[in-house]
Amino acid sequence: MSRRNAFQLSILLMLYGAPVTYASDTMRCGSNLVALGDAKYVVLKKCGKPESIQVISSAIERNIEEWYYDSSAASFPQLLTFEGYRLISIQTISRQVR
Repeated sequence: MSRRNAFQLSILLMLYGAPVTYASDTMRCGSNLVALGDAKYVVLKKCGKPESIQVISSAIERNIEEWYYDSSAASFPQLLTFEGYRLISIQTISRQVR
């Protein structure tokens, strides 16, 4: 694939609904703030139950879960990734415009 075709494809994906994610070190939950390295129980206490939990890997030595929060129409959805009991990634997901 040529560079021009790759560029055109990336523009089309951006315009027609491919979600864009942004990494962050923190997430605000009301007046609380969660950060990378926080334990699951801390995130639950500060942010409440997520809208969904996806178990990615359940290997004994490396349990990976993704928690999805979408608090309101005014803010962007957040995807939190846990390895074991620790928060390792916070991604902001852009809303798709239709």
